[in-house]
Amino acid sequence: MFTTIKHWYLIAHQARFGIKKFRIEGMTEIAELPENSRSVDEQFFQDKLDVLARMTKHSWLIDTGRTVTVRIRFFNPGPSAPNFVKDRVLRQGQWGVVTEEDEDSFIYEIKVNGTMEIKPWIRSFGSSCEVLEPPHLRRELIEEWKELRRCYEPLRENI
Repeated sequence: MFTTIKHWYLIAHQARFGIKKFRIEGMTEIAELPENSRSVDEQFFQDKLDVLARMTKHSWLIDTGRTVTVRIRFFNPGPSAPNFVKDRVLRQGQWGVVTEEDEDSFIYEIKVNGTMEIKPWIRSFGSSCEVLEPPHLRRELIEEWKELRRCYEPLRENI
């Protein structure tokens, strides 16, 4: 049985800070404004919606960071096994594309707004993938895996 965890976000415009993102489960006492409260001008609303659409065009979830191209080599499970890795990448990989392929691996490329939101997805493939670009993402993941390795090193020599 598979469970899908969903998170809900409120994306709002704040005059002082611009586009703001809030995770819903951190909010309390949410209330709808009364009908007679001040409404937002339709054109203003549409303008802000257009800005949001541009800012999240390459967003994995709701990230509005700088657009970056991520290139990942995914390793196939083997010649006799069904390619569940590629099936999963194609199913979950949003708008990315396979750019190169051979019998051992394939390269997947995607433009995303920042790398923070795509990192957990990449991590979930474990040793079945290798980040090729951008270099800073590759270095971050290498450091994370080194830290994990240290956490799982034996506490005693005879283990």
